[in-house]
Amino acid sequence: MRRGKYPHLWNPGVVYQLQGIIKTAQRITNANLPSLDDIYKAQCLRRAINIKDTSHPANHLFTMLPSGRQFRSLQARTGRLKNSFYHCAIKELNSNSEHWEARSNFEEYR
Repeated sequence: MRRGKYPHLWNPGVVYQLQGIIKTAQRITNANLPSLDDIYKAQCLRRAINIKDTSHPANHLFTMLPSGRQFRSLQARTGRLKNSFYHCAIKELNSNSEHWEARSNFEEYR
């Protein structure tokens, strides 16, 4: 079963329900709310940055490449591990590497 953008969610129907709730809230408040993608990316980055702390047990999974710009991607043989939070977090950190390199943007996600 393919889970799309939100691989760690067990029930893909939840994504559609949340998107509907956001649209309804936008109509009621007449305000632009962040999309589900933006919320997911911000939470993923926040959790990943907290895991990068040396006291976290999963810190060893977040190792830098020799270039020092991106994190090493994890090897996975099963779909369950490929869809885990750690793979998604490393992908998000690597795609947003310019954000966490600058200290001002790094503090934004704490």
